[in-house]
Amino acid sequence: MLKKLSLWKKIAIVFLMIFIVAVGGALTYRLIKTQGVREDYKVNFNADFPRLVIATQKSKFKDEVLRQAIEELKKQDIEVFVTDVTRLSELSDSDWDGMIILTTVESGQIQEDSHDFLKNHKNDYNRIGLIYTADSNTWKNKDIEIDAIASASIKKNIVPCVQAIVDKSNAVLENLQ
Repeated sequence: MLKKLSLWKKIAIVFLMIFIVAVGGALTYRLIKTQGVREDYKVNFNADFPRLVIATQKSKFKDEVLRQAIEELKKQDIEVFVTDVTRLSELSDSDWDGMIILTTVESGQIQEDSHDFLKNHKNDYNRIGLIYTADSNTWKNKDIEIDAIASASIKKNIVPCVQAIVDKSNAVLENLQ
C-alpha cells in the first residue's frame, strides 16, 4: 500500500520540477546561442599603417557579415587583423591603431571580454567602433558610454551590418589623422 504525500511535499515537488525545467531551458538557450571562437588572421599584412583590428565571434551571421566587410576593407591600404573577442585582453595598445568590436548581447549585456576591454579603454573610444548583435536588437544593461550600432542577427540585416562595419572602420581611421 502506497503512502499518500502531504500537501507540502506535493507543492515542493511541483516547485522543484518547475525549477528544473526553467534551469534546463535557460542552459539549453545559452548553449544554442553561445558563439564560437574565431581564429586569428590578417588581411593586407604588407600595409604599414593604419592597423585595424576586428574583434568578433564565430556565428553564422557574423561569419557572413565579416566575410563581406573584409572584401570591402581589403580594397583599402590598411592592415586588418581579425581576432576573437576573447583575446582582446591579449592585445597591446601598440598592436592597433583602430578597432571594430563586433560582439553579441548575452543575458542583456555585451559579451564579457568585450565589456571588460571597453571599460579599460575609455580614453580610446575615438579609435573604437562597437557593433553589437542580439536577437532582440537591444543591450539592456548599457553601462558603457560609447556610441554603438545595434543589429538583430537576422539575414536581412547582413548588408546593413556590413555597411556599418565599413563606415565605422573608415570613421575610426579618419580619427587617426
